[in-house]
Amino acid sequence: MIIREKIEIYTFMRINHDIGVWAAMLVSGRWEKEISGAETKTTASQLELVALISALRMLRFRSDVQVFTGSLDLSGGYLDLAYWRENAWINKKGVPVLDQKLWLELDNFSNIHSIAIEFIPSDCYWQPIRRLDELTRKKLAHLATRITPPAN
Repeated sequence: MIIREKIEIYTFMRINHDIGVWAAMLVSGRWEKEISGAETKTTASQLELVALISALRMLRFRSDVQVFTGSLDLSGGYLDLAYWRENAWINKKGVPVLDQKLWLELDNFSNIHSIAIEFIPSDCYWQPIRRLDELTRKKLAHLATRITPPAN
């Protein structure tokens, strides 16, 4: 019997105009790891997907992964992956799935890891969510100071 490591992943994102930041926290037993990044010209759904995929890239062994996200797009979309795959990446409305490249990458990770995704409300005040909220606030504020406004 192969014992898989149990991992919790928390995702969070913040978007302001053309700049979006994402963060994820991986928790297993006694260790925690926070990662974050920024994207331009993006959507909230893309940021949540990038946060989760980036966290999954950190895993070195097959794992049982429990994801906590404030994104209904991510939690609901994950449930639709099998349908999309079977229907040539066309959703139930008959249109191509948005962000297909990111969903394909997540789908590939689901072949390696056992992944469950749970929606949590954005006003949830769990400690990991509060830490990611603060991390994304600081990152977005830092990025805003580095961007020069366009000349009039």
